[in-house]
Amino acid sequence: MKQYVGELFQQHKKKRKVLAKTPSFTSAIELVCQTDALVTAPLHIVGQFADKLPITIQPLPFELPLHSYYLLWHSKYQNDPAHRWFREQSFLLLQQHLKETYEAAIVIYIR
Repeated sequence: MKQYVGELFQQHKKKRKVLAKTPSFTSAIELVCQTDALVTAPLHIVGQFADKLPITIQPLPFELPLHSYYLLWHSKYQNDPAHRWFREQSFLLLQQHLKETYEAAIVIYIR
């Protein structure tokens, strides 16, 4: 995703300077709290931190494509009933979590 974001910045003639590369959005957000840096991150992720940390959420000056998430498992568990049940439960919980965090971020963003 980072390369794609950089390409979009170039296409829209927006300059950016990469201050640091972090292993996660959480560490990038922590860095933002300690510096004058910016981070490009999905709304549902920053929404989890917006009411806990001193950050402001603003849209990019251009649209990014939707980000997809996938569940992956070893093929030997494809037909295992217990594993199938776990995947189904995980999928439902992840869907709900993404919906709730995105909606919470929208509320914070609108404030």
